[in-house]
Amino acid sequence: MQEITHIPFAAYIGASSSIVVVAVGVWRYSALRPEIKVLLGFLALSLALNAISLYLALRGINNLWLYHIVTLLEFTALVLVLSAWEKRQRRMFFFRLIAAGFFVVWLMAKIFVESPRQFDSYSSSLSSVLLVGGSCYFLWMLSQESLFKPHRDFRFWVLAAVLVDHSTRILLYALSNVILIFPMEDVAKLWSYQWIVATIANGLFLGSFLCKQSQ
Repeated sequence: MQEITHIPFAAYIGASSSIVVVAVGVWRYSALRPEIKVLLGFLALSLALNAISLYLALRGINNLWLYHIVTLLEFTALVLVLSAWEKRQRRMFFFRLIAAGFFVVWLMAKIFVESPRQFDSYSSSLSSVLLVGGSCYFLWMLSQESLFKPHRDFRFWVLAAVLVDHSTRILLYALSNVILIFPMEDVAKLWSYQWIVATIANGLFLGSFLCKQSQ
């Protein structure tokens, strides 16, 4: 793996936004619903893994295997969050069945298709497609509620964050291993686009932590 010698400014902004959203989540922890605590836990773990990833990248050590782990953890955490808002037991079970099915696909991809020395382009793209679809479904479901007020509903902020983040990831992650053939400085500049989107998503997650949440 090529060594990164310069960190784009967008990466600093993205990292700072991650720290802020986790700090606010911890501050508001007692006021959060159980599923939002799961989301906070993932965001905190993701922040730690990203720090490790950056440390390895700056030393030219392969860090791509970390993305494989993050993909599974993120999909599992977000499905648990979304399924908690489904009032019908059968559909709740269906969403959790999807998570179990994704784990099987993810594991098979590790064994037969995806190398730990490359991006998990198949698994991450599939994860994003499923999460975008799930977000659209739940946004539609919320819109059917007579008392739904987007700016006051923590669920809306979470769904908006997932939709914004993962709708932009699909193509980028699908082509991630092709992008790796370019010089690392050019790759870092290209990845700045995703860091900007991640910053926006963190702002939306922050909105969800600040909203009043009925227990």
